Amino acid sequence: MGTMKIAPIAQRINHLSSAHRFGELQEIRKTIKHLAHRPSTVPFDHRSIFDAYAFHVGGRKELQFNIGVEDEKLRYGVAFSFEQNRNFEEPEKVLLPHVARFNEYLSQDHERYARFLQWHVDHSDGGIRSEETYSRTIAPELIRRGNFIFFGALQGLYHAADGTIDYDRIDYETILNDFDDLLDLYIYVEGSVPALENISETTRFSFRAGCPLRAAATTASQAQASLDVSLRHNLLQAALHRELAAEFGEANVGVECRTSVGNVDLVVVSGQQYDLYEIKTAHEPRICIREALGQILEYACWPTPIPFRRLVIVGETTIDEDARRYVANLRHRYSLPISYRHVLLPEPGR
Repeated sequence: MGTMKIAPIAQRINHLSSAHRFGELQEIRKTIKHLAHRPSTVPFDHRSIFDAYAFHVGGRKELQFNIGVEDEKLRYGVAFSFEQNRNFEEPEKVLLPHVARFNEYLSQDHERYARFLQWHVDHSDGGIRSEETYSRTIAPELIRRGNFIFFGALQGLYHAADGTIDYDRIDYETILNDFDDLLDLYIYVEGSVPALENISETTRFSFRAGCPLRAAATTASQAQASLDVSLRHNLLQAALHRELAAEFGEANVGVECRTSVGNVDLVVVSGQQYDLYEIKTAHEPRICIREALGQILEYACWPTPIPFRRLVIVGETTIDEDARRYVANLRHRYSLPISYRHVLLPEPGR
């Protein structure tokens, strides 16, 4: 298809990012890097846009938001580049702590980014590209000079009648929504605790109504068991959203609402208070409660408390008597406004 110019895509993302959290990237970088001023007014500019790829301004020595062309596809996501240049002589030494925090964050939540792929390109050996995997962490043997490690997604590219790329058919909203989601990962990898404390309240908890359509099926074969958990989670999330939207009104129900330590699966707003819902796919209520309890308390209370009214653990299995007594004990002994909710998945095809 010839040489692909990435600039029009980067510029469109810049323009649309003002309506997204990703548009705050350079302001967030200013805070967590203790910079005197914003390095750029937009995520990408001429300093970081090349013919076939672009990364955010300042991203060379950190986890970078990256877009690029690979054959007939557009990649978008985050990346580490271990390529050496005269201003970056020891990339593996500089980036190793960042990779460690990347792995630490992903190991805490196996479901959140399960839709993303990982692959790497070895530029020290002729640009050999690995296969795509659903790996959650970066293996130590990949941290070597010349490697480019990518974590994100792909979109097909379409051609206009004259054979040129049809830039208008790129799904920019999906790219920006995914960048919004990956921003929490970026902040964790690049920020220190004191720096994170100084980020404005608007980046701590944000209620957003709605339930974007997410994948419910896949043909991927690698890490299939783990991926199926994510897909089942998406189905439960959509079913719960329908139930709560009917009960409280669509404008009062949102999914993947941001906190300072991750995204709450679903939130219901009631005046100045919020009900937080955490979904788990385990086949026993006991395991759902065990997996969700610490997570939902962290969302609600760390480090800046959310004015929550109720904490609800959600599973697709009906609660049994032992689990019911356990939840009641948590409420009465520790005054936790916690409950368990059963969500029934619709039959396939419905």
